[in-house]
Amino acid sequence: VNVATAATDNSLYPTINSLGTSGLGNATPRTYITRKPDTRALADKIYRARYVLPAGSGITSARAPQRDYILQESSDVTGANDTEVALLFNPSSVTMNNVTEMRNLSFIRQADWSANVANYTTELPHNLSVGSKVKIVNVTSANNTTAIGNSGFNGTFTVTGISSANQFTVTNDYSDPGAFSNNTSERTTSLPTFQRVETSNNFYVYDVQNIIPYVTGVQDGVYYLTIVDASNTPAVAPFNDSTQFSFSDPIEELYPQNDRDNTVSDPNAATTYANPDLIGQVVVDEHRNSITKKATERIYRDFGIGVGITDIVSTAAGTAHTIYTSHDHGLNAITSLTITDAGSAYGNGTGSAESLYNASLTNSATGKNATARITVNASGEITAIKLMSGGTNYV
Repeated sequence: VNVATAATDNSLYPTINSLGTSGLGNATPRTYITRKPDTRALADKIYRARYVLPAGSGITSARAPQRDYILQESSDVTGANDTEVALLFNPSSVTMNNVTEMRNLSFIRQADWSANVANYTTELPHNLSVGSKVKIVNVTSANNTTAIGNSGFNGTFTVTGISSANQFTVTNDYSDPGAFSNNTSERTTSLPTFQRVETSNNFYVYDVQNIIPYVTGVQDGVYYLTIVDASNTPAVAPFNDSTQFSFSDPIEELYPQNDRDNTVSDPNAATTYANPDLIGQVVVDEHRNSITKKATERIYRDFGIGVGITDIVSTAAGTAHTIYTSHDHGLNAITSLTITDAGSAYGNGTGSAESLYNASLTNSATGKNATARITVNASGEITAIKLMSGGTNYV
């Protein structure tokens, strides 16, 4: 310990100096280090997901989560009937019958094809990721007027590109489907839809903690799920086929090892490697890293939670920063609309009132992907407008 030699500079020096230099009674205590204890329970040292079943879900459509179940999206994408489909952005006052309605209405509003690449534009942000498998149904086109499966724009494909929050591309080796022909203003179960049938990674529930039991119509069920990634595939042929060889992270590494002298409350995500010599063995890069954090980060990417950052550029002074994202981020979205000019000649010209869905809002130099549902009277004037998707960067 270095101190000044005068009492006027530092009060520590005269205090130590007054103790003298001889005898144990005059010595200052020895320096020592105490470890900071980690009093958390084991379950609080890993990442877990909170899973809630609403009380009104109904016993036929909801159940408590089970161990070893695989995580995937619901396959119910179009609703049970036309009435349920019509609830979304309906121009009239409507009431849902239960909380399970409209839970996954994934509609397509446009499709294009060129050189064996199909581009789909969705009604709402799709939250897909590259590598996901999607099933496309009910898309009609000039060369597939009846929306036959595995033909035209319809089929099961792997997502090869994400060009925006509302657009994704797939490789489509079918013959040219022709121009998209669906009328997306007809709100029925025959609307074109997409369904994610497989994520690019596999996740399963290793453990379930029952916080509040689910009771139909009485109380929500609340559960904490420990989720583990099972997407480890050897890099060496012939075992590099992920459809046949995909292994779980090692469960013995579920709880990160603790270094008492170098405590870390939130360890890094683990990196895992599937051994090509002993098939089925998966090892981690560092025993102090977390496999549950790795699974959580991959779930974010696979299920489109958030938007990836590709670059950050700062000014010389470091006071302003420009953040670049992988696609449109949803900030500066439109939040409300008003009609200043009703216009004329909108609609199909039949002289009857109608509702037009997925009208693009394009009067902005930078805005992107905002849409609305507009109501048109018998004279072709806009009488009402409802925001469907707020888009990005309307300034």
